[in-house]
Amino acid sequence: GYERISCLLDNDEAGRKATLAIETALGYRVRDASHLYCEYKDLNDYLCGVKSKQSVHQVQPVKQTVPPRKRGAALGI
Repeated sequence: GYERISCLLDNDEAGRKATLAIETALGYRVRDASHLYCEYKDLNDYLCGVKSKQSVHQVQPVKQTVPPRKRGAALGI
């Protein structure tokens, strides 16, 4: 068997319930590692750098504009 089992489940109610069920079934070998990405919904969001809506402030998107190309610029005119 395994000496240690790390649970990296979602930081929502379902994830916490699943972690608790695994800890109850397998005992001391289970380690809940979700605290490592507690500001994120899940490990994938942490790895992608996408914070949950709860901890992100609304920010106005910056509108980037590309200057218009001059006509005939590709032809060197």
